[in-house]
Amino acid sequence: MRILMLSWEYPPHIVGGLGAHVAEALPALARDGAAVTLVTPRWKGGAEAEWVHPNARVYRVTPPVSEISNFFADVQQTNLTLEQFAHTAWAQADGFDLIHAHDWLVGFAAQALKKIYKTPLIVTIHATERGRGRGALHGEMAQAIHGAEWWLTYEAWRVIATSHFMADEVQRYFDLPQDKIAVIPNGVDASRYAALSATERDAWRAQWAEPHERIVYFVGRLQQEKGLFVLVDAARQALAVAPNVKFIIAGTGSILGALRAQVQAWGLSDRIWLPGYISDMMRDQLFQMADVAVAPSLYEPFGIVALEAMAAQCWRRRFCNR
Repeated sequence: MRILMLSWEYPPHIVGGLGAHVAEALPALARDGAAVTLVTPRWKGGAEAEWVHPNARVYRVTPPVSEISNFFADVQQTNLTLEQFAHTAWAQADGFDLIHAHDWLVGFAAQALKKIYKTPLIVTIHATERGRGRGALHGEMAQAIHGAEWWLTYEAWRVIATSHFMADEVQRYFDLPQDKIAVIPNGVDASRYAALSATERDAWRAQWAEPHERIVYFVGRLQQEKGLFVLVDAARQALAVAPNVKFIIAGTGSILGALRAQVQAWGLSDRIWLPGYISDMMRDQLFQMADVAVAPSLYEPFGIVALEAMAAQCWRRRFCNR
């Protein structure tokens, strides 16, 4: 089967779970015998074209320079660029059997290609705008995004949800029949978490904490929906009774500055660390060193972080999910 995949994120540009999902799914589909071509915006470098597997090719397309400050309009313009390039990819591949789009951000291009080539469209919904708003649509932008999500799922031949929670959400929010939705849970490659020896673990751990300290670890996008203000407030209260705990909150996002300011105002910068971006290797090693992994999300369609913690056997120490 020949698949044209469209995604807003792909390494080296990964914002959240969607990018990680696509990065893992692409070679996995190729190993199963599918011929996959991914078209994605070229946000942060990477080769314009590369084979990531003998059956999987990635095209990174330079997005247009925006002259307006409207995210929704920027997405539409970028989709036009993706669509235009996809015609070239279509001709090179002598056509595709299936179009697979990830979320509304590439939905405009996906729908156009579906209609032009009369090819089935599959859509994976990783999150919804109404879900992020905890059931509400706050403002015109949120309403526009919800409308784009609604039309994309309407046009899709099948809609993939990554959890039963998300399947219920997309059915309710987009009025979809149950038989149009398939649940395909996320997964992680457990081989990334090769067991560290005691010596290796102690050496890596010493970079973050003293031997007598416990490590509580979060990694992910630093956004409001991740519940991080809940976490830092809980950390403040926990440190009042258990000062031997070190909280490591890793990742980047729109609230990183506000979180750092709050922690500094409390005088807890030495106990609650916000290092910002960390490498994939460090992320995985911290899972193996942490005593507790936390996921305090207010909205979490799946939560790949839970799988990562379990794959690293952090659950043997303890895994806490709000």
